Amino acid sequence: MSHIFHITTLAQWKLAEDAGFYEHPSLANEGFIHLSTSGQAVETTERYYADADDLVLLEVDSGRLRPGQLVWEFAESVGEDFPHSYAPIPVSAVVSVLDWQGPASRRKAVLDALSDDSGSTG
Repeated sequence: MSHIFHITTLAQWKLAEDAGFYEHPSLANEGFIHLSTSGQAVETTERYYADADDLVLLEVDSGRLRPGQLVWEFAESVGEDFPHSYAPIPVSAVVSVLDWQGPASRRKAVLDALSDDSGSTG
């Protein structure tokens, strides 16, 4: 199955673990939760979370989401298709929670190591 990624804080993830699902405020505000591919996660972090602390990267197995929950949509601002979740993400769909602190080079190394270990990112 294909893996997709979501950037959040450790505190938000801990709340999700307790609730059994992850729900970002964008679901109520925009109608979906923003996700990224492994190739988009570093740039997305730099673009929107450059000054954030305590970041983690959720690795989500898209095969564990409900049918129709994941929709790929074009983002004109960056000229790419991005995955969006139109429902809360079950904790059971999150296969790993990665430390997402540090500079872009460290984040890229985290994803490279993940790809080397599993060969399943995409």
